[in-house]
Amino acid sequence: MGDVVGGERRSAVVGDEGRLVDQGVLKTDDPALAAHHFAGLLLWIPVNRAMFHGGVQHTEADLDLYATAGIRAFLAAYRAPGTP
Repeated sequence: MGDVVGGERRSAVVGDEGRLVDQGVLKTDDPALAAHHFAGLLLWIPVNRAMFHGGVQHTEADLDLYATAGIRAFLAAYRAPGTP
């Protein structure tokens, strides 16, 4: 996430995280770190499988499962108390 090509998108993600903190939806003192955690939770499984198992093909169901689980874990860690 630190490369120049990804920098523009990363800034947008951090901006989104910051807005959600300002709106009281997420709780964190470090929106940039939260954005890194979010990206890591979404990408860890598919990227590692591709790197270490060579060209693994993921089904739409696999990707949906990874995304749903990553979002749930992120919200469990960062959702502000009392937020639905």
